[in-house]
Amino acid sequence: MNRFFTSLAILLLTVSTTVAQQIQWASTVDYQYNQFAEAEYSGHTATGEPDAFPLGFLSPKAFRLKNERAFGSLMLEFDKPQAVQQLLIIESHMPGRVTKIALLDEVGNKYPIYNKEAAEVDERFRTLLISIPVTYYAVKRVEIVVDTESREGWAQIDAVGISNTASVSDIKKSLQEKYGRLNFKDEIFFTAAKENLGGTVNSLFPEAKPIISADGKTLYFARQNSDGNVGGQSDDQDIYVSYFENGAWTEAENIGEPLNDRFANGVCSVSPDGNTLLLMNSYSQAGATERGVSISRKTPYGWEAPEPVVINNFEPKGKYLDFFMSASEEALIMAYQAKDGGYGDQDLYVSIKQGNNTYARPRNLGKILNTNKAEFSPFLAPDNKTLYFASNGHGGMGGSDIFYTKRLDDSWTKWSTPVNMGSNINTPEWDAYYSISADGSKAFFTSRDESSVGARDIYSISLENELKPEPVMLVRGKVFNSKTNEPIMADIVFETYFDGKKEGMASPDSKTMEYKAILSRGNKYRILAYAEGYMPLDIGIDVQSFDTYSELYKDIYLDPIALGDLITFNNILFNKSTPELLPESGTDLAMLETLLRENPNMVIELAGHTDSWGDLSKNFKLSQERVDVVKNYLTMRGIDARRLQAKGYGGSQPVASNATEESRQLNRRVEVKVLKN
Repeated sequence: MNRFFTSLAILLLTVSTTVAQQIQWASTVDYQYNQFAEAEYSGHTATGEPDAFPLGFLSPKAFRLKNERAFGSLMLEFDKPQAVQQLLIIESHMPGRVTKIALLDEVGNKYPIYNKEAAEVDERFRTLLISIPVTYYAVKRVEIVVDTESREGWAQIDAVGISNTASVSDIKKSLQEKYGRLNFKDEIFFTAAKENLGGTVNSLFPEAKPIISADGKTLYFARQNSDGNVGGQSDDQDIYVSYFENGAWTEAENIGEPLNDRFANGVCSVSPDGNTLLLMNSYSQAGATERGVSISRKTPYGWEAPEPVVINNFEPKGKYLDFFMSASEEALIMAYQAKDGGYGDQDLYVSIKQGNNTYARPRNLGKILNTNKAEFSPFLAPDNKTLYFASNGHGGMGGSDIFYTKRLDDSWTKWSTPVNMGSNINTPEWDAYYSISADGSKAFFTSRDESSVGARDIYSISLENELKPEPVMLVRGKVFNSKTNEPIMADIVFETYFDGKKEGMASPDSKTMEYKAILSRGNKYRILAYAEGYMPLDIGIDVQSFDTYSELYKDIYLDPIALGDLITFNNILFNKSTPELLPESGTDLAMLETLLRENPNMVIELAGHTDSWGDLSKNFKLSQERVDVVKNYLTMRGIDARRLQAKGYGGSQPVASNATEESRQLNRRVEVKVLKN
């Protein structure tokens, strides 16, 4: 820019036709050091709106240093001090040389928010967009340090803006609508500092792969080549566990056999209820391990022997593998170098569940996330959208850095541009394995700095609301026998109400008898509960409106099954006047199938009912045809036909009047009568 701007430059954007967003551009230069000239290329050209177009070329309308190899700085002032959530720097030529940034309040207190080494970047220009927790102070000035001594070049700054807008996407849209392509580079700043978990967790040996439980109270991690490993110091890696009690982490314990053996062991993910662990490697009965992944379930007697997970067409080439399972167990995220395809080194893939412990052919998550270098250590946040991973190929502090991205649809191949987690987490060393609890209050990761106890340690950092994934609800409670009020074991499934999509699974902990599950906001859910010897239960729960992490205590009461009991399925639905099942019947049919599997000695009568309208004989015939279809559905899925008696009753046994359509709908039903149990 080549003139002063003394008035506030405001950029308005209508978001969803109603919300206006503001960006305030710097108006004056408080001081500068080592500018190229007094007019063109001076610090004053970095005030006001962007105008050094076309970007990517040396321009007298943007600030640059006196020499190609030099240090310099700018202190820019804003007309109206304000709270800030976003800082924008238009690096109009040879970006990557901004190394330090600090915000200053009205009395001159300085708050550093950015500290990186100068770097070569591929773009000819970019917009550095730094997100920070909303400042409790009014920002009056911004100080910027430029380093072309380390990375030679005519680096230029065209404009600097601040905004109190939380939405990064809104800012990007408003700027690009007005100025065109700006090549955004997103960064995050934490006000909190990372903390070493200390000597109860970390040791003189390397620690890695921290996985925190949903409630934030159990931490699994791996310790390498420790004399406390099952195979001693020659044992590459064992699983350890620590518990958060009385405000501190307990002394870590080796989790022992059968999860640990003399080979490399590690936890990849833990289910929300804490009863299922996804484990690196495929365990075999011969005591050896192979490349792959396994599952272990918790019992009253401890962890079961791990069972291999089958992934169709899984053909890794390299030796490094990482896995993570979604809360519903429906998606398996993995990082590996494939024999065929891929973008280079380790890539991120997804595999969708096909059956019990079986997953489909992996699909590459695409070039937005994957580079020609390694992407690894995936962690899918409880919101089922925010993916954290480490990368050697996206640039950053050095070594590997931790990034996050957002899933944009259900295809698993459309993602937002990865964002570096910033210098409060990432270092010039190796940083990876990011994990957060359900409430998003703390993140855990592997790093190394001057506070490290050993070669590599586990750290945590507190997260402000602006830096947390989308809020979720932790549903917890107990399952009771409705007659005796005694707690019982059960299987609980959470499905979206309208499309039957599985969102979560849970079972009570064998000691506390409490179940836990995580649900995303914006949906209505069905809770399906099953237990051997009990009637299944189908109840609704609405979690559509909450803005922060929430917890709901929901006890479930199941009725013991007795001979002669009737179970009504109102949502086994058919096309009008035909025995053809409708897709909406899937949940109730699955519920009936599970009831029979949970109670292998049960014999039932499938009773079909219609309303009383129409021809009597046709109604009897239609009701019989419909229950025959249900019987065939169950036998096709392996239920013994000798356990199923099917009988149509037509409209002879109404449960409501036939005067209205609503009451007639109640009469059109399938009932299950328990004949033997």
